[in-house]
Amino acid sequence: MAVVEALMVAAAVTGAVSNIMEGSAEKSAADHNAAIFDAQAKNIQNQKTIVAGQYRTKKEQLRGEAVSKAARQGIKISGSTAQSISQSLTELGIEESYQQYNLNVQHHQAIDNAAYQRYLGKSKRKAGIMNAATTLLSGGTSYYSKYWNNTNDNTIKNTQNTWFNSYKTNTEYGYTGNLSGLS
Repeated sequence: MAVVEALMVAAAVTGAVSNIMEGSAEKSAADHNAAIFDAQAKNIQNQKTIVAGQYRTKKEQLRGEAVSKAARQGIKISGSTAQSISQSLTELGIEESYQQYNLNVQHHQAIDNAAYQRYLGKSKRKAGIMNAATTLLSGGTSYYSKYWNNTNDNTIKNTQNTWFNSYKTNTEYGYTGNLSGLS
C-alpha cells in the first residue's frame, strides 16, 4: 500500500510540475514573439523616417529642377509654371501622407501585437500555475478519499483490522494469547 500512496503523490507532483513548466514555456514563447513584434515596430519607425527623408529629397529636387529650368530660359517663376510646381509638390505631399499613414497603421499593429503576446504569455503562465494547483488538489482529494475518508469503504480501518486480526491469530511472533477483547 505504501507504494500505491507514493505513486499517487508522485503522479500529482509530476503533473503539477509539468503544468508549471508548460505555462513557463508558453510564456517564454510569447515573450519571444513580443520581442519580434517590438523589433518590427522599431523597423517600421525607421522606415517612416527614411520615407520622410526620401520625399523631402524629391520635393527639393523638384523645386531645384524647376528653378534651374526657369533660370536657363530666363523666365520668372510665376503663373502656370508656379502652379505646376505647386501641383507636383501637393501630389508628392499626398503620396507621402498615404505612405506615412500606412506605416503608422503597421507600426501600431506591431505594438499591439507585442502587447497582446505579453498578455498571452502572462495568462498562460498563470494558467499553468492554476492547473498545477488543481492537479495537486485533485491528487490530494483522491488520496484522502481512498485512504483517509471514513465514508469511503473504510480502507484504512479495514487494512488495520486485517493486520490486527492476522496478528491475533499468528503465532509467528511468539504470541499465543487472546487479543479478541482489544478490537
